[in-house]
Amino acid sequence: GRRELDGGRWELRATGTGAVSKIRVGDLVLASDGDPVGGSAELARVERLGGADDDIVVTADEPVELHRLDIYPSELTTDRLLTALHDALLTQSAEWKDPLFERRDPEFSDVSETFVDNNDAQDEAVRQAVAAEEFALVHGPPGTGKTYTLATIVRALVERGDRVLVSAFTNRAVDNALEALEEQGFTDVVRVGTESGVREDMQEYRLDRAGEPATCAGRLQEAPVVAATTASCGSRALRTQAFDAAVVDEAGQLTEPGTLAAVALADRFVLVGDHNQLPPVVRAENDLQASLFERLIETYPDAGTLLDRQYRMAQRIQAFPSEEFYGGQLRPATGAVAGQRLADLPGVSRDALPERLRDGVVFVDPDGAETGNTNPTEADEVARIVDRYLAAGVDPDDVGVIAPYRAQVAEIGNRVPASVTVDTVDRFQGSSKEVIVVSFVATGSLEGPIFEDYRRVNVALTRAKKALVLVGDADALSTDDVYGRMVAWASR
Repeated sequence: GRRELDGGRWELRATGTGAVSKIRVGDLVLASDGDPVGGSAELARVERLGGADDDIVVTADEPVELHRLDIYPSELTTDRLLTALHDALLTQSAEWKDPLFERRDPEFSDVSETFVDNNDAQDEAVRQAVAAEEFALVHGPPGTGKTYTLATIVRALVERGDRVLVSAFTNRAVDNALEALEEQGFTDVVRVGTESGVREDMQEYRLDRAGEPATCAGRLQEAPVVAATTASCGSRALRTQAFDAAVVDEAGQLTEPGTLAAVALADRFVLVGDHNQLPPVVRAENDLQASLFERLIETYPDAGTLLDRQYRMAQRIQAFPSEEFYGGQLRPATGAVAGQRLADLPGVSRDALPERLRDGVVFVDPDGAETGNTNPTEADEVARIVDRYLAAGVDPDDVGVIAPYRAQVAEIGNRVPASVTVDTVDRFQGSSKEVIVVSFVATGSLEGPIFEDYRRVNVALTRAKKALVLVGDADALSTDDVYGRMVAWASR
């Protein structure tokens, strides 16, 4: 199907086949009627990707019958990143650039105000952001309330008379930031983005560019808070804007030019992220693999604040990631968080689970065999484990399954109910479930770059709230020191 959107663009829909693909939400693709060379084709942006029998949604300038998507290199994105580099290097003052390029330390004014009265680390993060003369960094491990902290920072800056740009790598993170602002009672926001890219409940804030140009420009110029993805920050409409401060979420996943697209529009900035989770997605090994957030927090640790109290994971689940990835500094925010159990969920009976699944963290070795990027025996075992949790009363929406490869995601997806979320680590970052089952696939030995970056396993282990089951080959995982310690922890 297809329908015309505001501004003359078109939304194109088709039913997914469930095929394994590298295409992701936000990608620039070639949408066609099935023949991208000889038929009708248009450049399009992927807005939503469903599985088999679910809608795939893209937006394009012209309508075509959507039957096929092909990966297309984005010259627009490259041009915008080059422009961001140009603006940061050639148009910003020396005072702005010096601490950014490590010629002097960033400076902070004296601020003694209390902003968050029940979490010292969050309070310090807001205070440091308000006091920053150039930039401040908020290190937010999983479940530590970084989005709440970000919203509190934005409000505190606005109350001091600042005009603020809120940005992030994905539309989802931008809309989550707006939701957090709403929850704190702040709604004086303009959201820049496409109709299909902005969440439905955030449409009221979206700038409608189909209206009178002077009215649109006036609304944008007068907004105390403007929210947009970093890709949109490179657009003509936003490059003409000026801000006192930029607050950027997901900063650990952004390349340096991607971050500069947002922060170069402001006099000072706050980066919120976690360099111990997923890094920027870069196709080749080069300097873009390290984010600006990572470089700055390693160069200027005193410019950063670690949010050290997490509100997500039970103590048993949190123990290993805290020790392995955060130097033991991460801890439960309350006793209730630390002691949470599956039996706390309505209608769930711990006694209905087999004894091996009653602990908060479990390791299962099904003695499978890796076939390409799949392990059918492991997929069968994952399906049995999921069935056990569902039989014990856990809602399917509360169960998630993570696998390292899209092929294994497809194998497992064919074996579990459609309402159980099955996906790769990359797609799970930023979300959580009451129960998480992780399939590692590998047998014999650990090969491939997917196992070399421990940040991926950190993300996988920290999605669970009350129960975590690791399914894999204990001998293969134990050939690596980090994975070996993980197996020992989960097997206690």
